[in-house]
Amino acid sequence: MPSPRLVASAALLLALAACGPQPRDQDAGAPASEAPAPEPAAAAAQAMAAAEYVAAAAVDDLFEAQAAQIAQERSQNDEVKALAAAIAADNAKSAADLKAAVSQAGQELTIPAALPADRQERIEALNAATPTDFDAVWLSQMVQAHEQAVALHSRYVQAGDVDPLKAFASASAPVVQRHLDQVRQLRDRTVTAPAAAGAESPAAEPAPAAQPQAQASPPAK
Repeated sequence: MPSPRLVASAALLLALAACGPQPRDQDAGAPASEAPAPEPAAAAAQAMAAAEYVAAAAVDDLFEAQAAQIAQERSQNDEVKALAAAIAADNAKSAADLKAAVSQAGQELTIPAALPADRQERIEALNAATPTDFDAVWLSQMVQAHEQAVALHSRYVQAGDVDPLKAFASASAPVVQRHLDQVRQLRDRTVTAPAAAGAESPAAEPAPAAQPQAQASPPAK
């Protein structure tokens, strides 16, 4: 027969077990707790701050204006000079319109007054190009710059949050797209097509080697 002390210990253990936390099954009808849905990554990636847009748009105008001025001075092609003059005029208007949009925005937004290092390197490449290569270098740079500018304005139209800047971006996008089309057409006509024609021209066949003259037979004796 167990001792009273052993019985008391067993009873104490049973009491402690009963007082401990007991797992409870979740009621089948109760809704599960829902965590707030995170912001979609795509929407976060598309968002563009006003300061970022203003800086990028100002740099585009400044670079294209400087490159256009160099083209008017260095190009030997009248079509290149005429297109460069049109780009310079439209970029001057764009720079003024951007300043007006920034003023209307009512925010502390800085418009850069100098080119960043990567754009300055392109300007230096233009100045260093030979007369023969200049048009090809300028047209290539203009295609790249205008492609970037079209993407920039289109993105801010979709994801910007400052109305005056969105209006500026909406007005700028078709102008930049027109320049891009013109630059591509001129590049394809004056650079790409002549280069392709030269590569496809068959090489001139070498003239046949002169045949050695047969020696005359000695006179019969």
